[in-house]
Amino acid sequence: MKRGRLETAAAVLLEVKANPRLAPTRIISRAGLQYSVLKAIVAAGLVEFVQFKGRKRRLQVTPEGEEFLRHFRVCDELFPEDYL
Repeated sequence: MKRGRLETAAAVLLEVKANPRLAPTRIISRAGLQYSVLKAIVAAGLVEFVQFKGRKRRLQVTPEGEEFLRHFRVCDELFPEDYL
């Protein structure tokens, strides 16, 4: 089944939370998405780039991203995948 925008954003946020030390390209690869999706999620303010050990950049979930995940989990519980 095709993932929508909300599922895609949640997948990235959950991957960032589970693997905070991975590079952004690895996060996107693990989530099975394209890098352009990450740009949209950063632009929405759900994640941000932070410096990590010199020139390396890592992703960090913002407070808005945490709030998004809380709401997403509630909706996911209300409408399980086999609902439709």
